[in-house]
Amino acid sequence: MITQHRNKIEYIFGATTFHSSFSDPNRRIRQHNSGQQAGGAKKTDNRGPWDMVCIVHGFPNSVSALRFEWAWQNPDKSRRLKEIVLKKSAKESQFAFRLRIVCHMLNADPWKRLAWLIPLEEIPFPADIPPPKHMVKKYGLVEKSNETVSKDPEAYQKVEDCLICSQPIEALSQFVRCQQMKLCVTHYHTRCLAEKVLKQSKEFEVAIVPIEGRCLRCHSSWRWGDLIRDQQKLLQISTVAQEQHRISNAALLIPRTL
Repeated sequence: MITQHRNKIEYIFGATTFHSSFSDPNRRIRQHNSGQQAGGAKKTDNRGPWDMVCIVHGFPNSVSALRFEWAWQNPDKSRRLKEIVLKKSAKESQFAFRLRIVCHMLNADPWKRLAWLIPLEEIPFPADIPPPKHMVKKYGLVEKSNETVSKDPEAYQKVEDCLICSQPIEALSQFVRCQQMKLCVTHYHTRCLAEKVLKQSKEFEVAIVPIEGRCLRCHSSWRWGDLIRDQQKLLQISTVAQEQHRISNAALLIPRTL
């Protein structure tokens, strides 16, 4: 069984504000409310109860999440933000100021390609700093999803050649696919698809990956973050299938029904 995590930045508040990176939101909030001896931060020890009020997620790895966290904590030192000159106004609460900072961050490269989640209640963006149009905002509780990995070799299939270059895809870390899995079985090299879409949108000289695009075969739309999230899930499944279930060649197999 695999558990779906993504690197995230949390923003929690009680009598003051605090933000940090984590992979399991439910576990992390319990640690903060249980104190430093249970793994919570020194800054939050004996100052609760704490509530989690917003989450930024979709980071490709923990390093990028930690860089985002540092920039959020140090907007005056971040080369991405220091030109904006973000300063707290006299009438602005600490929470409102931190929310304003992150709103600016979510509209700046490279972070404007991430996702956004506000648990429990809708906290609006400042009117003068709306989120990018492609950014999906969700409201509600954070849910953990589990995926059972089949032990049956017949439950898997080989990855197809890349539609763009017609060459074999040699690793799942180089693989993305159309998200209409029941209707379209188109597979791509990550690099081939990114370059193709960036050239079509005339962003090839200024960006490494696109924000969104369409399948070159069925023309269904996708967001790049969803393609990479799917890729990471398949990599986890492949690791379990190969290391725990001893399925041969699992490194280049994907589930037939996922």
